[in-house]
Amino acid sequence: MKDKLYEAIMQEEEWFKNLWNNDANWPEFYELAERIDEILKEKGETGIFGGKLRESKFEEGWQYRDVLGSEDYEYCRDNEWYSLLFGWW
Repeated sequence: MKDKLYEAIMQEEEWFKNLWNNDANWPEFYELAERIDEILKEKGETGIFGGKLRESKFEEGWQYRDVLGSEDYEYCRDNEWYSLLFGWW
């Protein structure tokens, strides 16, 4: 069973895939992160970064996680993107 964050990521997978396929920049991915944060909060969860999603913190994490760095889409989504949103960097 996957966790709530992963479920929220998959709920917006098409948006992520579109950004990933088009080599979008971090502010565009931040908009998606805001949506995923909203989904989590609607489900009664704390949200991204312990409920304190901030653009500056997201940008900091973006510097460490290589969301666009591999040709393997699933790896980028399931590891780099997930880890960025979870706060692992």
